[in-house]
Amino acid sequence: MRLLSLITMSFASSFAQADDVECRNKIGADSICVVAAKLARDMSKALPMKVNEQFSLETAQANKNAVTVTGRFGFDRDTARSFLEKNKITLEQFENSYSAKVRPNLCRPGSETQIFLKSGGIVLYAYNYRDGTQFMKFGVKSCD
Repeated sequence: MRLLSLITMSFASSFAQADDVECRNKIGADSICVVAAKLARDMSKALPMKVNEQFSLETAQANKNAVTVTGRFGFDRDTARSFLEKNKITLEQFENSYSAKVRPNLCRPGSETQIFLKSGGIVLYAYNYRDGTQFMKFGVKSCD
């Protein structure tokens, strides 16, 4: 029984150490994971938010050193496919253009999000079709 207890404690310790890796960096006195939770909480105060007729931001949640922002487009898969084909771009190119559009706002010098990203934080975006199925997902990991 004692051996089983030692093995269980060893596994628990290993998992705790693995979890600590993402949270190791600090901003001031707070771990990056505490800062992620604060950023998500602050963002959530303004959500849901209708950005335009075809898009709304819905939630912001923290998981370790990442903040995930979800959004919903007002169109379906067929409309998106038609748009991409008409403009001769791939979904990856569309994701990259969206990432390029959000990066300047996240990376404003001295902003909370710039400091967060420079300290090892990640901001993920998960955008869905109007029916809730996933359309695209991308992340901003640095301000470089």
